[in-house]
Amino acid sequence: MFTDSIVDRHGQDIPIDDLCILLNSVCLPMAGARITELVQHQMKLKFDHEEILIEMELCISAIFKPFLHYLKRLANNPEHLATVWMSMLDSMTELLKQEAASNPKKYTNPNMSPSAQLNATKQLATEHLRNAIMILMAKGIVSNEATDGNELSTKTWNAIENISYIKDLIPEWKQSGNLEAKA
Repeated sequence: MFTDSIVDRHGQDIPIDDLCILLNSVCLPMAGARITELVQHQMKLKFDHEEILIEMELCISAIFKPFLHYLKRLANNPEHLATVWMSMLDSMTELLKQEAASNPKKYTNPNMSPSAQLNATKQLATEHLRNAIMILMAKGIVSNEATDGNELSTKTWNAIENISYIKDLIPEWKQSGNLEAKA
């Protein structure tokens, strides 16, 4: 509901400076903090595993959906775009480096374990990150090389290459982005 209220039809009337403040000071910190809290305190929370996964998915949507919805407006102001995008990459870096809390409890259903939930969340975040990168490459905002002279491309690939969880996927992403840009 929160994400939907940000991307409703009236959101196009939000001045770009205010939009960036909303994304950088509300959406990203709130979603990032909640993801961290869910990961660190899974054992203490009184939710079932499906409720935790749903909440993780909502947090990831709160990170990506507004950005993609307003990408055209953000792209008209490269400084704002870079600020929001790098904040998003910071949030994804934090999530993707998370480790599940150790738990001596044995689960009859391995899908209920904190590590299985975290892995599912990381996979979803990785998919959203890949999609955002493909869109940025298709629009020519980010290239598939960090050395093309585009500062945002350099910062993007440097940040992504420091995320060990997705390191093996980077060559595929760059190749896919190259093919999409040519199409």
